[in-house]
Amino acid sequence: MAKYIKKVTSFEDLKKKYRDLLRTNHPDNGGDTAVMQEINAEYDVLFRIWKDRHEKKTGQVVNETAESTRSEFYTQFGWKGRNYNSDRSLKTIAQIVRSYVKEKYPTYKFSVRTSYASMCQELHVSLREAPADIYKQDPEDLTEAELNEVWKKLEANGLWTLESWYPEQLLERIREVWTAESDFFKVYTEDVAAMLDDVDDFVRSYNWEDCDGSIDYFNVNFYYFGCKPDWKFKIVPKKARIGKRTSRKDIAVA
Repeated sequence: MAKYIKKVTSFEDLKKKYRDLLRTNHPDNGGDTAVMQEINAEYDVLFRIWKDRHEKKTGQVVNETAESTRSEFYTQFGWKGRNYNSDRSLKTIAQIVRSYVKEKYPTYKFSVRTSYASMCQELHVSLREAPADIYKQDPEDLTEAELNEVWKKLEANGLWTLESWYPEQLLERIREVWTAESDFFKVYTEDVAAMLDDVDDFVRSYNWEDCDGSIDYFNVNFYYFGCKPDWKFKIVPKKARIGKRTSRKDIAVA
């Protein structure tokens, strides 16, 4: 039974889970060598299993190997997205992202824009409209991890100073802050959090980065700071458009 790579749903999902583990556990990023060796061993076994399943399901021959996919993480801080192509311009990537969010999340509206400087370029994706509230409304709906995260934010910003308290006191304080303060202290609903994570993952799949702050900070395909609601965000109830949907697979190969 796998210890690190769990709940794999497909061949692509296996590679994604491995990349995520690699970024946080690689020894060059402060990870433990023994743990990374265990992860690699699990990946070798699961790669053969899911590669075989994928080939039988699709009828396509997979030329990748477990070793070749490890090159996705190839320097101390470097990584290459699964859809990265050095011939693809940032303008083209922006068009791909626009198509993806428009087709997959038709009841939401996103802003996708590019910006350029002398030594770098950036891709900005923000949420402009949503069909319903994107934040949880009751602190009692927060998971333990989310509750701890909000508490840390309150404490760091001087909005919580008690050294001991009852849980009810913290929940009441969160309600007050959610009413009076900015959205910085709020928590996305599960659906919205999953959507924003998906958008971030899709955008980063087209990126390549090998930045070292003391040597070559600008050695990156493009900078991306994550998808968040922007200052123009508003709630606009609407229904999904009916039409031919484009799959993520179709867009990813564009």
